[in-house]
Amino acid sequence: DFSYRPGEPLGDYLVHVDFDKPPDHPSFEVNHHGYRLRESPCWQGPGAPGCLDCHDPHAKLSPTEIQTRTRDTCLSCHESMDCNVEEVMQIPQAEAQDCARCHMPSRFSSDAIHIEVTDHLIQKPISDEERLGPAADIPPPTAFEARVNEPQRFDVEAHVRNWEIMGEIIGNKSSNVDALDAGLAETDATAAEQLVLAQGYIDADRADDARRVLEQISTEHPDVAMAQKNLAKLEFDAGEPAQARQRLEKLIESDPDDAAAHQLRAAVLQSEGRIDEAIAALERSIALRGTDPAPLAQLGLLLASTGRFGDAIPALQRAEALAPGNPSTAYNLGLALWKAERQAEAARVWNHALTRSPNAPRLLQAAGITQSLPWPDLELDPTRGVELARRLLQGQAASPDAMLLLAAASLAAGDHPTAAEALNRASQMKADLGAIRLMQSMLIAELGNEAQGYELYQRVRPNITQLNMLRQGLLNRAGIVFDAP
Repeated sequence: DFSYRPGEPLGDYLVHVDFDKPPDHPSFEVNHHGYRLRESPCWQGPGAPGCLDCHDPHAKLSPTEIQTRTRDTCLSCHESMDCNVEEVMQIPQAEAQDCARCHMPSRFSSDAIHIEVTDHLIQKPISDEERLGPAADIPPPTAFEARVNEPQRFDVEAHVRNWEIMGEIIGNKSSNVDALDAGLAETDATAAEQLVLAQGYIDADRADDARRVLEQISTEHPDVAMAQKNLAKLEFDAGEPAQARQRLEKLIESDPDDAAAHQLRAAVLQSEGRIDEAIAALERSIALRGTDPAPLAQLGLLLASTGRFGDAIPALQRAEALAPGNPSTAYNLGLALWKAERQAEAARVWNHALTRSPNAPRLLQAAGITQSLPWPDLELDPTRGVELARRLLQGQAASPDAMLLLAAASLAAGDHPTAAEALNRASQMKADLGAIRLMQSMLIAELGNEAQGYELYQRVRPNITQLNMLRQGLLNRAGIVFDAP
């Protein structure tokens, strides 16, 4: 990153790699202005409307000036009579002067949380739901190709192909890693290129090949810290914690301010049962890089695992605030709040996180339980519980836990046939038998045979010793149904 010197041609320093993704992939990112404009019907190549037709690079225009400039650009091709928005949508004439308001609406991006930007795809008006943009947890594209922009600038074709494969590896596509290995052997690879190669082998679960490359870097470039950290991670994953810790401690001795090394060392120390040292290592990592959510989330989980929920909550809150689109952090924060008997706060965290990650399984499960079963300070919403359960089943049709949640939510909603069918299917899926029996006892009672239901409950209750959220919630409900402690 620091090899560039002022005065050198920027094009000789940077290789721009772009990605061809499937047209149906739903990503909408902050920097998609140019891409989206070029996808518009109005884009016809050079001479078509471009950035400078609406924006002035040398002055900040007022909203009114931008609106006028945009409208003038649109009317350079279209006639004002083409758009009858005043009559069709009953919009006041003053608002109808803003072409972009309807045809280039603002949307929420998928790569920057809580950021609303103008979608430069010129299109028909979209709904408010479409404006929300893709969810934060959308999967990466299943197929994409990297390509070097302006490849004719470079003399060596092998370099161009290597850079394209490196771009794909950075984008988590490692299928061409062997081709990169062969290509780098022909072009005197730099340490940075070898690091990308090693990462490709790590992503492809080829640890031996990754270690081979990293050890070569370590021998030829012993000052490359990233190679040492990746080697330590591979050693740790291979069940060699002592060797990994020694490597990291040597690295930290030479650079005490390496936050990532402290964070990885904490994981090694935790595996060795040296909890206090692991906490200290994470605190050091956070002190060095306080805007990184990863060590904060790791610290919160470590503290929670030792039962220190009160201490875990602030760390997880900071991590969630720094990366509010991360469903794992939100789930763990909610769980820590729940364990600290702050159920209402936990439910708010889970439900809020679902607005950004609507298909995250653990969020759906936790939020569904809070909506379907009785808890102190929480209001039941069985309809919402059924919705969440069906969304969970849609993504995990073979999940016994999802089927149990549907049964519990349907029971709460008074939909006894659906609850009975879900319980039968849960039983076939070898789901939690204690939870099934509890729900069966309540279902029997609510269908009119209270004595038989209560008898089943009395047989089941002594065997319910280990509690999770679902079991505890079912016991809460059974206590109400059978007026029992």
